[in-house]
Amino acid sequence: MDYPVPDFGQDHLIKETINSEKDAQKIVGHKWDWKETKPRDIVQYIEHPLDVDMQTSLSNLKAQEGVHGNWDLADVQLETESDPICSSAGCT
Repeated sequence: MDYPVPDFGQDHLIKETINSEKDAQKIVGHKWDWKETKPRDIVQYIEHPLDVDMQTSLSNLKAQEGVHGNWDLADVQLETESDPICSSAGCT
C-alpha cells in the first residue's frame, strides 16, 4: 500500500481475448448475458481464530465490496448421470 505499482496498461492477451469474444458473439449471433445472483452467506468452518493474512484478506474484501458492491461467484450446477457399461452386444 505504501509503494508505487507501475501501470503498464492492459495486457495484449486481455485485448485479444476481448476481441475474440466480440468476434464470437458476431459469428453465433448471441451476446453473453450475465445475471446477478443473490449474495450467499459465507459459512465459517474454522473454529480457531483466522491468521493475520486471512483477516487482512477479509478486511480488504469487505472494503472493496463497500466500493464496488458484493462479490459473488455465480452458482454452477452440473448435471451428471451414470455412464452405463455395455456388453459387446450393446446396451439394453
